[in-house]
Amino acid sequence: MSNSRKSILFFSLFLTLLGTITSGKHVLAIAQSSESTQRLTVSQTSPSKLAQLSSTCTYDDRKTVETVKDKKGKVTLVGETYVIVTEGQDGIRYATCNLPDSFKVEGKAITFSGEVKEIYPNERWAATPLKITAIASSTSTPTPTPVQSIQSLSNGNYTFCSKPPSGTGNQQGVDLGHCYVFSKKGNRLVGDLYDTKTLGEVTACVSGVVNKRTVSGEAIEIVGDIGRQNIPPNSSGTRLVNWDNQGYLKVARATVIGRLNSPGRNNVRKVRYRSALLNLNGFYRHNQLKQAPTNCLKR
Repeated sequence: MSNSRKSILFFSLFLTLLGTITSGKHVLAIAQSSESTQRLTVSQTSPSKLAQLSSTCTYDDRKTVETVKDKKGKVTLVGETYVIVTEGQDGIRYATCNLPDSFKVEGKAITFSGEVKEIYPNERWAATPLKITAIASSTSTPTPTPVQSIQSLSNGNYTFCSKPPSGTGNQQGVDLGHCYVFSKKGNRLVGDLYDTKTLGEVTACVSGVVNKRTVSGEAIEIVGDIGRQNIPPNSSGTRLVNWDNQGYLKVARATVIGRLNSPGRNNVRKVRYRSALLNLNGFYRHNQLKQAPTNCLKR
């Protein structure tokens, strides 16, 4: 082989090798850039302000079968237990063992990570057990939806108010409009309807049968005390009149069934409205604000 051909061949091999090295460096740079981008994306989607979590969990003795990361969902109350439901039409419901109290707000939007725990063969769960490892409020909290049907609720104690939850946890003493704190057994409800602006001084105990969002029955009210001094005008007739300014509760057939004879309270009367209709259309579900009554007449 001539020296000139050897030179050409050597130069070609050199160019090929140089191209491979350059290409390799380029591929490496792309891979590093891609890896950096992936890390950035994960960082951005992770909760930015993580809540402090309990280090112990009642599920700790269960095996972890799966981990979830940066899932979006909302907190909802099922019976008297707060669960997490993930976004989407087929959202998964998780029963958590360490949900912080500050996140126990109906409809609160969250981002969370956690360990899915095993369910033993002899168990039936209404939700999948989950130990939360990270949780934060989502940047946008959806507006709570007014209750659609109270009739479909399971038996238990509930609070519904005319104004939506603010997401600040315990809202005792906050202006929530009118609230109905009640116990439900079957289709029968017993509860207190009160104006939160009066801190409960104006209250009617309403009992009756629920049909979707309305309660038909009767009501008991104490009048002539610190709150209301007189019963609503014309409420002794058979035609329903407004008990409150907004007309959530309408009453009729008012009769005095008792008086308080303690000193300075001779004008305080217990009034029974034998016809009452409570409309909870547009009310929102809240955390339990106070204990619900069990019997209006025996209070």
